[in-house]
Amino acid sequence: SSLKTDADEDAPELARAINNKNVQNNLRDGLPFPYTQADANQYIDEMLRADPNATFSFAITADGKVVGSIGAFRQGNIHFKTAEMGYYIAEPFWAMGIGTSAVEQICRHIFENTDISYQEEHKEHSTASQARLQLMMQFIHLNYSQSISLDDIAEQAMVSKSTALN
Repeated sequence: SSLKTDADEDAPELARAINNKNVQNNLRDGLPFPYTQADANQYIDEMLRADPNATFSFAITADGKVVGSIGAFRQGNIHFKTAEMGYYIAEPFWAMGIGTSAVEQICRHIFENTDISYQEEHKEHSTASQARLQLMMQFIHLNYSQSISLDDIAEQAMVSKSTALN
């Protein structure tokens, strides 16, 4: 999987991905349901107009298809060197390592290109795999400047290497 800059043509695929109660049950309240292409167009427009030093938003792709979205949003005041991160993946693409890959990619982008030094993920953990992903993200964040391996990440989350990739 890879990240790409949000684009208007992504709206139909983003709307299909998030117009799913199972996906929305893992996100913050307040999203419309049904989630329409007009909602996706509005979101993309807001992300494209946002301050590029405060909002980092990308479409998540797999096999050339948009399958979700990920964003990190700089916090204000004394927390200006932190960002809140959120993402979603279309349900047919769950448990394929796409979320893990997207989180790694956005973290790398932000830590290498900004002064943000910490990201918070606000996400309900309705599954054990989501909780393991949070553990892996925290470990990567705390050890980002060091040489860490997949073995290290898997050990921290108490899973096998193959599970850490999925």
